[in-house]
Parts: sequence; C-alpha cells; structure tokens
Amino acid sequence: MKKLMMIFFGLLAVSAWAKPVTVKPQQLVGNWSCSGEHYDKEMGFYAKGHERIQIQADGAFSDEGETSLKEAEKAPYVLNYRAKSEGKWSLENNILTRKIRFLTFERIHQAEAVQDDGLQFIDKVMFILFSKMIQNKIEQTEKYTVHLKNTDTILWRDTKDGLTLHCKRDK
Repeated sequence: MKKLMMIFFGLLAVSAWAKPVTVKPQQLVGNWSCSGEHYDKEMGFYAKGHERIQIQADGAFSDEGETSLKEAEKAPYVLNYRAKSEGKWSLENNILTRKIRFLTFERIHQAEAVQDDGLQFIDKVMFILFSKMIQNKIEQTEKYTVHLKNTDTILWRDTKDGLTLHCKRDK
C-alpha cells in the first residue's frame, strides 16, 4: 500500500509539473538569440541556423539570421545564407504567429564553389524564391508553439514542420 501511495503522489507531482504554462505576450518582448537544427523531409536537406530577434510590445518584430544547408547528415554545411526580415507578431493560447516580410536575402557562400547538382538546384531555388518574396513584398506566415522554460529561455516549435528554435534572452 505504501508503494502504491508513493507511485500515486509521484505521478501527481509529475502531472502538475508537466502542465503547460500559459505564456503572456509581455514575456516575449525583448531581444532574443535563437538557434536550431532541422531535417526538412519535403526538401530533403538538413538546415541549421541562428537568429537575433527583437520583439516589440507594439506587435512589431525584426530579425536577422544565418542559415546553412546540407544534403546528408554527416556532410559539411555547404550552402550558407543571411537574411533580414521584419513583421508583426501575436500570441494566443501559446501559439506565436509571425507575419514576415523579408528585406534582404544573400548568399554567404560562393555559388560557383558548389559542385553537387542537387545542392546547386537547392541553391538556385532558395535564391529565386527569396528574391521574388523580397521583390514582390510577399508576407509569409509562420506559427510556433511557445514553451517558456524560464524568464530567459523559450522554445519555439514550428507547428508545420516541427523545427524547434532554442531562444535565450539577450542580457
């Protein structure tokens, strides 16, 4: 009986700890450094990136980051890009919605140095896609589930592809 009571109280404590915390918009306001790695099943490549995001209380944000791509898990990252964006954000039921408009997108790598046909194709598609989005001022909407680990650490999990960004508040 004593064991059963310990298991019951143990489960009760774990379930209380695991209960999701509601994140308030003001908890996201500030400057954040975010990073993440992800395998994109649709496109068939690995991506990693780092972003510096400024979230403002008025619902605006700006973001500057670098992304690197590769085809295989053990391969080196070959395609490298830098982008700047801005937009509007909102938070409801721990879902962060960002409406993004890209301002700049540039290659950091030398396109001529990419030898692999598959990577050359990915590079061309990425560059054309982002160039058109910038030229035509197309907004892209992203949605993330937000988990607050503490006041200075949050996780953003993309609701579409599962990409998780680990974000730390800048001091």
